[in-house]
Amino acid sequence: MSNVKKITRGLDLCIAGGVAQGAVATEVKAGVVAICPDDFPGFIPKLVVREGDPVYAGQPLMHDKVFESVNIVSPISGVVKAVVRGERRKILRVEVEATDASVSAPAGSKPDLKNAGDICGALAASGLLAMMRQRPYDIVPRPGVVPVNIFVTAFDSAPLAPSLEDAVKGMNAEIAAGADLLSKVTSGKVYISTRNDSSIEIPASATHIIIEGPHPAGNTGVQAANIAPVNKGEVIWTLDIVTLARIGRYVMTGAADWSTVVAV
Repeated sequence: MSNVKKITRGLDLCIAGGVAQGAVATEVKAGVVAICPDDFPGFIPKLVVREGDPVYAGQPLMHDKVFESVNIVSPISGVVKAVVRGERRKILRVEVEATDASVSAPAGSKPDLKNAGDICGALAASGLLAMMRQRPYDIVPRPGVVPVNIFVTAFDSAPLAPSLEDAVKGMNAEIAAGADLLSKVTSGKVYISTRNDSSIEIPASATHIIIEGPHPAGNTGVQAANIAPVNKGEVIWTLDIVTLARIGRYVMTGAADWSTVVAV
């Protein structure tokens, strides 16, 4: 049973050049990637690698100075090309260059997750916790803080945004595994919001919400305010369906898939 929420405020901007629904993506291997700590609000970085160090996909590059269990990891295997700093030695970005010589990761195994503490610890260590946001304040979730609800958006209503649904096509098993895992962390529900014509299979462990209305209807903050508003003293987590699928892949295989769909 799906609930429908209609959002009336907002505006859809019809800008030419958007990617059509169902468009075929061309796979491109990244030569150099840059990881910017400023993309992770509330995260205070401390490096654990140096220039020239070999790294594998999923290896921590930095952790939070206050919450040391929270990592940001490398999305590719290669070598740390540069650590770029700004004023007062602030870390602006860490550049990782893919190399011909493969840097193999340790053999992955399914994580042993018996309780909420184990789950949060595994998500923090794997870099997946940093891909989510805690509200209020829209910051990287704090370990040990129990979210009253978790909100997942399966569509992006912004102009020229790629389709999140296309990005997770054929990943219903991963979505189900991710939702099952997050349902053990929250004291409330896991909400997955889609458009009415979505083909994503919503697992039984999640509550399906159909969102109608213009942009910013795809924003998780707007969805949360219309589905289950946050009360004083409460905390929620928000993420998109791609991150949920990554969590599911991590649960199933012991390694996350860091491939990303970009609209050009």
